[in-house]
Amino acid sequence: MRRGTQQDSEDRSPCLRGVILDLDGLLIDSETWSWQAHNAALTANGERPLALPEVRQLVGLSGNDEWQRLLTLRPLKVEPTVYAGAQEAAFKALRACQMRPLAGVDDLLAAVSRNELLLALASNSGSSSIHETLAMLGMADRFDAVISCQDVARGKPAPDVYCLALARLGLRANQGVAVEDSNVGLAAATAAGLRCLAVPNDLTATQDFSQAHRIFTDLHGVAAWLTMEAGQSVA
Repeated sequence: MRRGTQQDSEDRSPCLRGVILDLDGLLIDSETWSWQAHNAALTANGERPLALPEVRQLVGLSGNDEWQRLLTLRPLKVEPTVYAGAQEAAFKALRACQMRPLAGVDDLLAAVSRNELLLALASNSGSSSIHETLAMLGMADRFDAVISCQDVARGKPAPDVYCLALARLGLRANQGVAVEDSNVGLAAATAAGLRCLAVPNDLTATQDFSQAHRIFTDLHGVAAWLTMEAGQSVA
């Protein structure tokens, strides 16, 4: 696997014109909040909390996919909508007091702006959650397109959110690059024909990122790569 510090001819694209970002676990530490919120909801329903190896199985999933995987881990008898309501309430409480961008987000957004790249967000989260988060971060006006799982027939790992993001930006797949923190998102991006830069976090570090175009330890590295790639595209 090539690491983010390496450079070679295959980095060169016809013209890099846009970047499509994931949200949860990439721009904010929401996957940790989701873990804590699940544990609050599980405890309220008489079940033991999820351990780290178990919660790693939920990362990147949403809706019914996440619920079905959770049922393989805990024999919940509660209605899905009731459980989801409890988990969402706990998540929003955590988000309200812990909301801040992860390291390198400002550097990444500056690189996108400096290099005049289009910017989209493609997330497995719901539309209201995404827009609330962007407003809280002061980033509501930074994206040219925002795609949620509710805008498409299938969420990640299906490519739908990325295909729609490309369409909204007016780009072909070889004109853009995706940035993801999970192999679920990586699968979605590559299925849409995009190169994907991976930035694993503590919850996704053990996942398989062998299909990623590059792997970075943080978004500072992604910002530097975008600047280099944008320069090559116009050279």
